[in-house]
Amino acid sequence: MIFRVDVNMEKLYPRLEEVGIQKNLTNETYFFIRAEDPDEACRNAVVSLTRRILAEKSSPEVIDVLTDISHDVSVTKVRMVKPLGF
Repeated sequence: MIFRVDVNMEKLYPRLEEVGIQKNLTNETYFFIRAEDPDEACRNAVVSLTRRILAEKSSPEVIDVLTDISHDVSVTKVRMVKPLGF
């Protein structure tokens, strides 16, 4: 199944700006995730967010910020989406 997972990064946003992350940085973002269930989709969305941030800048300061990412982001909505053509 494919899920759209909306993620609120309002708490994380200022901390990322402090360490120089600016690309694709907004208070809210979303991911399309292939998963078996909504819990797995949420977990994979946070992993995808972490990878996206580390792809821009992988420094010790950024890694320190991302260590507690589960406390700084929240999933606001999860919904299953249909693939196009069905």
